[in-house]
Amino acid sequence: MPFDIIEQRKYLWEFFSYHASQRLNTFNFYLILSGAVITGIFTADAKEQSVVSLILSLILSLISFIFQKLDSRNKRFIKLSEKGLMDIEDRIDYGEFSDIANDIKIITSIEQYTKKENVYFTYSKCFTIIFGVFFLLGIFYALSIINQLVCKC
Repeated sequence: MPFDIIEQRKYLWEFFSYHASQRLNTFNFYLILSGAVITGIFTADAKEQSVVSLILSLILSLISFIFQKLDSRNKRFIKLSEKGLMDIEDRIDYGEFSDIANDIKIITSIEQYTKKENVYFTYSKCFTIIFGVFFLLGIFYALSIINQLVCKC
């Protein structure tokens, strides 16, 4: 039995909502976890525990890499549902409201605005920058610690 357009929209909206929420919750968890790891790095440094700092720096890079991959997955699911919702917006019969149909097509309007205004700082780009910075900080700090350990010997 085929879905009618209302059921399709509801299904896609729930899919979109779930993955958008999951994306933000995952990012929030990443920030908390990264903050805890960074705190551990500073604490280990204060106690001159270089090996612990090294391990935690590598863990910071690893979780940054993993969470960036999880974010890419959620982003893909969100984009798929947005595409479906835009398709439904195009298929809806707006009847007497056809003169304002473009204002009612929310997902399509947002997509057009983003492309037209050349919006650079999207959630995806900001998240990717943060993941990348933390990844590189972990790597550079680990290399710094390795350099210190090698020079001590």
